[in-house]
Amino acid sequence: MGDIYQILESESVDLADIYDDVPVDGDEEGSADIAIDVFDDESFEPRSPNEWLDLGRKRGKNYESQDSIQVPAICARRVDEQIEYEEAFVCGYDAQRSKYHVEFTSDNMRCRRARLLILFRAEDPWNYSRRIKCAIEERRLTLQHLAYNLYLDCMPVDNLPSISGEQMNRIVTRSISTKKMKVGEGSASGGNFAVVSLGKSSITLVDEINLEFSRAMNRCILDKAYSDNLKLPVASQNSILKSMRPTPLLKFTSQIFERPEGYKFEDARYHFTFNSFLTVPAVLNCVNKVKLECFRVATTSLFSYPIGAVRPEEFEQLQVSHREMVNKLLRETWVNSVRNAIQSSLKDIGKGWFNLQEHRMNVYIVSKLCKLMTQVKFIMQDSLKSLSDQSAESFARLFVGSLSYEVTIEDFDKVKNTPTSFSSISAKNDDSLQLGLESKRSPLFVLDLVLEPSGMINYNVELDVLFEMPLLLYDAAIEVMQGIPQLEPQILTNLFWPEKPNLGAPDSHDPVVNKFRELMAEALKLARSPLEQYLHALEPLQSVMALDVPSIIKQWETKTPEEIAAQLEVRRGSGRTD
Repeated sequence: MGDIYQILESESVDLADIYDDVPVDGDEEGSADIAIDVFDDESFEPRSPNEWLDLGRKRGKNYESQDSIQVPAICARRVDEQIEYEEAFVCGYDAQRSKYHVEFTSDNMRCRRARLLILFRAEDPWNYSRRIKCAIEERRLTLQHLAYNLYLDCMPVDNLPSISGEQMNRIVTRSISTKKMKVGEGSASGGNFAVVSLGKSSITLVDEINLEFSRAMNRCILDKAYSDNLKLPVASQNSILKSMRPTPLLKFTSQIFERPEGYKFEDARYHFTFNSFLTVPAVLNCVNKVKLECFRVATTSLFSYPIGAVRPEEFEQLQVSHREMVNKLLRETWVNSVRNAIQSSLKDIGKGWFNLQEHRMNVYIVSKLCKLMTQVKFIMQDSLKSLSDQSAESFARLFVGSLSYEVTIEDFDKVKNTPTSFSSISAKNDDSLQLGLESKRSPLFVLDLVLEPSGMINYNVELDVLFEMPLLLYDAAIEVMQGIPQLEPQILTNLFWPEKPNLGAPDSHDPVVNKFRELMAEALKLARSPLEQYLHALEPLQSVMALDVPSIIKQWETKTPEEIAAQLEVRRGSGRTD
């Protein structure tokens, strides 16, 4: 790394320009009116804060604190009323203040410093110098523009020429030509029109226009004085005028686009309008109604989600009932609503491009009504796709979130559930990492333990049935979207339709549907092992549960108290429980 002072000098950077930006030792902020870091151009930054800190981060389990970060750098510091760069280490980063934690090696003083005051040893010093130069120049121009606008706002507007009455009348006439601007009647000379509320006071648009006109006149005067001052010798120039710079005006250039030679715009416009069907207000209204009905379907769900843990048969019945409701919604309510929206919007158009009473198929195929019905078909199919994707993801999240625990079974009465990120599943489905697996749920199903006639302890639901049931419900819900009829045969009843086409909908071969099904299957497969382990932990109790209690009671009733006490003493000594 070259000498930073020589590099700054070669870039015409004077450190005195940032003297007020360097804080005094012990302070957090400098004394500059506008801090230099406000004008920092981050396009010069080669690394992010975390990347800089990683260069000095010590590795290992014993270096996890911020004290283990030491990135070599030099930092600007006030020394004897001058700015000098001293050796330092960058130890951290304050994201809220956008400043780095710096520790000077000379006296171990710690402080926060802005990025422009730090030059990392791994950084290009020439790039750093250009960065400081750009910030200084940007601040200088900003202060000059602020001074110019301040002087302009302080100039009096009395005795300045105002806009002529003819021009004002022309402005007012064009301004109040819209309905919202016609709030009253009047003229430029005096009238109650277009009153703009400004807090507690109100001024008319005429007063506002006159004020802007007077300010424009003052701008012309100030710009003339500024340009005349620059023509004077340097020693004779006014220091106040030198300290400002006029804000450049917005330039509006009128561009004239020349048409290519031989291009017939009117013919192209005619052909475009002839082929487009979105040229009639009734058709636009029809499309809006169709999109509204389809949006309602796209935001529903194919599944119902219980609030807490339920029994498997209750969960299955809940999904079956909801599936029947969705089936009725899609095949009756939705189809009828879209059909009624189209018929009500186009019923008054009559004969022409959108004739609902058309009876010739060859005419209908080339009509704009056919294009409209094609768009309606695509909108409805897109709604089914959105419904399928969102429902599949939500249903998969329901199971994966409930199964995101590591189960440790020590004994039948000692079971420990540890929340886990379920990375074993998400790692196999990179596109499913946004499932929100970090949000844990309560258990999904409630199972009972039953004693079978054979003496075995088992669950009240077979595990094969339990883990196959969610996948069957998933497939059945996806199947509901199949076979929904298209609307053309129902709207154009005068045409002959050899077959009734259906809407295209996602099925079991859809990539998104298949992806979430595989995700659920993998989660259910991993969840089966803890249930089997728990049954294994109950095996020592099967001998006790298999005892014939009535026969044992009868056997003990025939014995005397002394015999019972003696036999109990023997059993305690042997540790028997049967």
